[in-house]
Amino acid sequence: MRIKFLPLLLLLIAAVAGLTSCKKEHSLELGFAEGEIQIDDDGNCIPAEQFGRYEVATAINPDSNYLEITVDITKIGKYEIITDTVNGLYFEDAGSIFELGVITLKLEGHGTPLAAGEFFYRVRIGDIECSVPLIIQPEGTYTPAIFTFNGSPDNCSNAQVFGEYINGVAVTSSTHYVVLNINVIKVGFYSVTTTANGVTFSSGGMLTTLGPQTLVLTAQGTPNAGGTVQVPVSSSMGGCSFELVIVNQAEFQLDCTKAVFTGMFVAGLALNSNYSVVIPVNVTQTGIYSITSGPVNGVTLRASGDFTTTGNNTITFSLTGTPAAQGEFTYPIVWKQASCNIKIKYLPVGTRWELFMENVYYSGSQGRLDYNEYPDNNGNVGFSSLRFRGYQLNNDPPEIDISINSNGVALVTGDVMHTNIYNEFFPAFNLDFLTHTYTAFIGQPVNITFNIIYHDRATRTFLCRFSGSVYKSPAPNDIKNITQGMFLASY
Repeated sequence: MRIKFLPLLLLLIAAVAGLTSCKKEHSLELGFAEGEIQIDDDGNCIPAEQFGRYEVATAINPDSNYLEITVDITKIGKYEIITDTVNGLYFEDAGSIFELGVITLKLEGHGTPLAAGEFFYRVRIGDIECSVPLIIQPEGTYTPAIFTFNGSPDNCSNAQVFGEYINGVAVTSSTHYVVLNINVIKVGFYSVTTTANGVTFSSGGMLTTLGPQTLVLTAQGTPNAGGTVQVPVSSSMGGCSFELVIVNQAEFQLDCTKAVFTGMFVAGLALNSNYSVVIPVNVTQTGIYSITSGPVNGVTLRASGDFTTTGNNTITFSLTGTPAAQGEFTYPIVWKQASCNIKIKYLPVGTRWELFMENVYYSGSQGRLDYNEYPDNNGNVGFSSLRFRGYQLNNDPPEIDISINSNGVALVTGDVMHTNIYNEFFPAFNLDFLTHTYTAFIGQPVNITFNIIYHDRATRTFLCRFSGSVYKSPAPNDIKNITQGMFLASY
């Protein structure tokens, strides 16, 4: 008896072959031969497999493009199987069977796929049929694309290199990549890979449209040498090269013992751009650096830069955050093999002035502030006069009274003023212990120097350092030294 398996999609992916869902057995008469084929609950022939590549506009080869289905032969004889034609393809097989039992039939493919997607080929016999899906890939999936790099054979035109490439630091593909301009002549798959100084750039996939477009080559690896290198890329139509800059990391020794602090560090007082810590370094190799320490006590130190010369230099750390508690806290500073510790002392909440007099420490809060703002000749707005009065945090003595007058000149950041140039009726400096007062008056053999560290009009704060000598009132012969004086005024 002659049989045709009319449209059966005899494709079955490996997963389908392993399905263990409910199976039904149907007795089929295969021409002169007879047999049984299994069908799952979805109507798929099982087991069934597809072989070869199926791509739009590419003719298939019967030797490499075929389907296999499994049949349990119950009667020997001749057979003929032909699927119907779907999306430009059909499959067929014919022959004679001389042994009973389970055999695999090979249905050779013919034709050229017309469209991409999933298509179903069915085999029917009487009222019995089963099907298998066959996946057709877009044009070019298995055919190499043809394209040229803009700028070929010289420098790649308008190449864009993203990310910072640092000698000895592994790159990350999400942030390190290059974008190149190409012109696609024929769609298809592509693969581009190139390596320079330990960094590999690669890209692969499908080019599905013709004409100008871009390729993104992502980077991986670790740069093994600094400098500027030309990285070549190529296709079947030639290539070009793009410039890659790999920077070296600086090497230096740190000296935290000579750290210079800017700002009044007070618990609960948020730090801003006016605060900094500067430490000296001895640079032995030029290059970039980036250091972060913390957060410790709610504060983080950060510094980055590029040393272009060797020898003595400095690193400036910015500080962010709000100190959580008073006391001294340690910030480890580590860069490659160099390390040291910065210690920052945070003053009690509310502190706004401090000083040492003969190595005895005093501090307190801000009291009354009187001031006059005045623009200078450069358009900067500063103080023409300022009077800061402060108290102990527990309202006990001493009290501090500081007066600065510039005689009509705006005091701005960086100005240095001295008590002996003032023309005021009150002292330039008083430290009052109730029982006695230490004072710096005009014209006396004592002098206090004031250095305006910053005047931030945005936050309306004013930081001033001062030091010098004062005498015990009323007799001017008891002179004391003031060091590390500072007040932070808010207005």
